[in-house]
Amino acid sequence: MPVRPPLTAALALTLGLNVACKGGDSSGDSAATGDSTPEFHPNVPEGYEYKWDTDGCGEDGDDTQVYRLAEGASTEDGQLQITERWYWFFGGAWEDDCIDTIVYEGDRISAGTLNQLGLSENEEGYDTMMTKTEDGCPSVNYLYLWDHPDAKKVEYGDPLEQATLVVFDTLSPSGNLNVDNAMIVNLAYEVRSNSYSLASNYGRGVFMPDTDVNEPPAHYTWESDDCYGG
Repeated sequence: MPVRPPLTAALALTLGLNVACKGGDSSGDSAATGDSTPEFHPNVPEGYEYKWDTDGCGEDGDDTQVYRLAEGASTEDGQLQITERWYWFFGGAWEDDCIDTIVYEGDRISAGTLNQLGLSENEEGYDTMMTKTEDGCPSVNYLYLWDHPDAKKVEYGDPLEQATLVVFDTLSPSGNLNVDNAMIVNLAYEVRSNSYSLASNYGRGVFMPDTDVNEPPAHYTWESDDCYGG
């Protein structure tokens, strides 16, 4: 079932889906009613039961909702590792919904590269490989998300390995931490050699430096979501 999200200023996203993908394991506990039917979707992590809409999205409620939660850390020598979970809710039977786990790993890039991308206001960027490490949704073709020219070459169940720049806006213009250590996450997917599809304001999160200096090594968490419509 091909679905297509609305066009945004940052990125025109397209998604090719076969909704036969199976549900992932629950990351949180589910409350049960008297008839043993779970009150909350079993794939929703603890703490998000009243925050997430698992019954579809869009005007008619028949579009696909995805939520993402990410956490990870950078090192003093400039390496980054982030684990991000994608929670897919297709708006139909719960058993069709699923969870993928994606890891970003790579090295820090220069301020000059950030300038070339038009992201000079961001303090950190990393040249990573985006890899699916837990394939709960083998029917999802992620290359459609950023109009990758190889999207149609991907076959059912193929592994996901995509070069991706992960960029963090961690500080205020004055160079201080933002309120509640807030940060903005931007991603840039390499679709051709030195050509990127930019997803600005991809996610919002928290930047926690490991020392009193407002720079790596640090820990990062973020959340993001999208509604993919037909």
